Amino acid sequence: MLKQKPIRDKKYLRFLHDIGVCCNIPLGLVCRGDICGHHENKPMEGTMGAKVSDNQAVPLCFECHLRRHIIGRKAFWGDRTPLELADALWKIWSTKGMPYQSKLELGRQKVLKWRIHGRI
Repeated sequence: MLKQKPIRDKKYLRFLHDIGVCCNIPLGLVCRGDICGHHENKPMEGTMGAKVSDNQAVPLCFECHLRRHIIGRKAFWGDRTPLELADALWKIWSTKGMPYQSKLELGRQKVLKWRIHGRI
């Protein structure tokens, strides 16, 4: 089976930063730091250091991003599925003809809904 190259899109990662909302609801913590794209691979896919496509990234603040790497997937996300959010944000980003500000607003709405309900 031919292995696919991961998707790389610096503009999409900038879009995640510009959304300006961390997708985590920290327990007793306040989100701190710039928003960056956290590349979340599918459970049991690849190993530490494996290249994950940018379309599997979700917005996390610096502190939550660091915490996710320290405590691991299950402890950090619980039953929530961040790849569902990543798919929704990638679809928004990929929509042709939509103004950037509209994409940002729709992206923020998706992130906030996901924070509250844990699903899209």
